[in-house]
Amino acid sequence: MAQISQEELNNSMVTLGIGRYRAKIESAKGRDAEMETRYGQTLMRSALPNYTTKISEWLETVRGYATPARYQLELQTLEPKVIAYIATRAIIDSITKKRPLSQVAI
Repeated sequence: MAQISQEELNNSMVTLGIGRYRAKIESAKGRDAEMETRYGQTLMRSALPNYTTKISEWLETVRGYATPARYQLELQTLEPKVIAYIATRAIIDSITKKRPLSQVAI
């Protein structure tokens, strides 16, 4: 039986760990689920509070419109946190795809 040195074993484990990490990312990209990756979760945690605040402010201005658009009326029925979560998730899940932002919004 061949002896493996500790350094070779460490290098092998690092290589396997990197491969597993990259496989998870590729799997998430293939399923349009980049939100499941660490970078997706980090982006969500950092963006969601500010985005929620801005959506709340925007909804307040929409309430003052004389004739708001239908989508503006519909969005007023939802919580700003829900709107921010859905929009941010859609953006993060398609962050590495090469498609127009308007297609991401649909």
